[in-house]
Amino acid sequence: MGCDTYWMDTACIPHGHVLRREAIEQINPVFEGARATLIYDSDLMALDVSGLQAQNESSPDRLKILETLLVTLLVSNWNVRAWTLLEAARGRMNILLLCANNAVVSLIEALETVSRLGAIEIAVLYLTSEQLFASLNQGRARMTLETSSALLSRRHASRDGDITVIWSRLFGDIPFETPESMCGALMKRPRDIIFNCGFLMTSAPRIQGIRGLSWAPQKPALIGMADEQPGGQQAHLGESFAEINVCTMQGKGLSWWCCAHRFDCATSARKAGQLRDIAISYLEGSGKSALLVPAFVRPPQSTFLPAMFKGNGGGTIVAVCRLTSMFTAEWRGVYDWRQPEPIPKLIAECIFLHRNRTIVRAAVLRLDQRMGPPV
Repeated sequence: MGCDTYWMDTACIPHGHVLRREAIEQINPVFEGARATLIYDSDLMALDVSGLQAQNESSPDRLKILETLLVTLLVSNWNVRAWTLLEAARGRMNILLLCANNAVVSLIEALETVSRLGAIEIAVLYLTSEQLFASLNQGRARMTLETSSALLSRRHASRDGDITVIWSRLFGDIPFETPESMCGALMKRPRDIIFNCGFLMTSAPRIQGIRGLSWAPQKPALIGMADEQPGGQQAHLGESFAEINVCTMQGKGLSWWCCAHRFDCATSARKAGQLRDIAISYLEGSGKSALLVPAFVRPPQSTFLPAMFKGNGGGTIVAVCRLTSMFTAEWRGVYDWRQPEPIPKLIAECIFLHRNRTIVRAAVLRLDQRMGPPV
């Protein structure tokens, strides 16, 4: 490959806290400046790819080797770890696969051949692995906050605190060791951060004890979280659609256009239905609260309409917030609203989640229609 130096995390990251942090601070420049990212995995190294040189491009035997190689990469140990996600995302300009007898195969060339001549269903699987390929218009561009969260939710790290470090390095240049410090720093950035409001509709645990950050996920990983939610609710990943409205994280806080239904817990707890279940399980049966769903804008009137995400339990995901006063709120989780009971009537609202307080302000626009089927 013509390289004089290499980076391997087990050899290049010390165990001592200070030196380890210094090494991690250099990871992004190292990966981005690398000539190639060579995937060193035992499953891939067991594959004999010598037949690639002996066959013409459309040979069935050659295509079988490439298809086997691509499938093996998807299920390999390398492709389920959190640190390797960062390696791929920052070093994706030229990813190479190391196979048996030190043979090296270009990932992008293998995928191009299989998508053109081989099993298209294998190539389609790679549409969910954007971290492996350099976009023509983005190159080495950073991942977004919500994209990095969604990808990391399916990965694991050997150290408990590493997930946040990797998360912060995927979409930024400064490593953070705690979600509190990461989200606090994001709020202080001079430029606004815009992300899809579907990113909020997840059952990831939220930051506790810091006013204004009750909405912020404590970690992207959702694996094994069923018992952490009231009533054993299933874990849900946030959605991301181009037509959905966005949230804006500013120096003052987070602003979010959504659709809301306000209710009184004490009143709802005395009635039958799912509002009663929510009032008791999420809100201890008292206080003013609200159900929230993301909104999208329908042109040309710029009407805000509810965007409903279908949950793992078969219902529609709604966020639950407690209104601690007329103008402040606290995030309490997400809930699967089950059919056939209709979700209560919604009002479009602009929610400002400030660093020091959470201000909820109702807009003039109202949604008089019931929610339709999930999109």
